[in-house]
Amino acid sequence: MKAQKLTEVKKLADEGFVEQAWNIIEELMLEEPNDGLTVMMGAYIMHRSKRLSIAYYLAREATHLAPGQVQTWMELGHAAKQVWQLDEAKQAFRKAIALSTDPELRAINYSNIASIIIESGSFKEAEPVCQQALKCNPAHAKANAN
Repeated sequence: MKAQKLTEVKKLADEGFVEQAWNIIEELMLEEPNDGLTVMMGAYIMHRSKRLSIAYYLAREATHLAPGQVQTWMELGHAAKQVWQLDEAKQAFRKAIALSTDPELRAINYSNIASIIIESGSFKEAEPVCQQALKCNPAHAKANAN
């Protein structure tokens, strides 16, 4: 039931219906305020609605509530990057890599780290991180582009 609602909320947020998505997630957060995946989805909605500071704080809380969930660390990485907490973003993506057994998710997170490094102008430092992404998934488009 909850997983289905979280899927529905993500779909609404992805389609731009962030207010509707927030109304659903807020109800879930009131029912289970200490559920890390629900709080993480709240962060995702805030991120999609450009409420970046709120997204960041919700994502940080989600990692405390569900520290073993790859998704919470990925959301923190994205949220931290948006508020220019670049070291924290890289650490969050590294934590997601450490928790993940899925080669595609590992490649995505290595690519996320590489993009932060590239955006800071350290192209040489990014190259081995891109290579790690390609080791996880040789067809990963973002790693090939970086």
